[in-house]
Amino acid sequence: MSSRKNFSPPSKTLGRQPLLRISEVARRLAISSSALRAWEALGLVSPQRTESRYRMYTEADVRLLQRAIFLRRARGLNPAAIVHVLKRQGIVSAPAETTLLPGQRFRRRDRPGVRRRRFPAQLPDHGTDVQRRRLGSDAQSRDLRL
Repeated sequence: MSSRKNFSPPSKTLGRQPLLRISEVARRLAISSSALRAWEALGLVSPQRTESRYRMYTEADVRLLQRAIFLRRARGLNPAAIVHVLKRQGIVSAPAETTLLPGQRFRRRDRPGVRRRRFPAQLPDHGTDVQRRRLGSDAQSRDLRL
């Protein structure tokens, strides 16, 4: 019997290269799994997915994350700057189309039979609130004069 409480079987391998689960990578790098998901959302790493959509990281992903953590802790760079630096060095490729935009929590999926509402390129300008109030007060005073 193992002394570990939550013993789980070793991760899968890709050829000779072992694949690590998000919990294993988080433990190894001493960061949270939500931080790993945030790095993925920024386009730093793109872990492989199993059939059931679990993230599986390679050793190359782990080395890239170690480099990013170094830049974060030693150089004081924010995550977006780290991704920018690594892209300029050619270490990280351009983000895929599935990468989330800043402030976006979920990726929109196109579903068959569902049409997205299209908005015009430029909405009509109705002026600011101040302009509308001014126009409204002018119209009221004009009515009072009649």
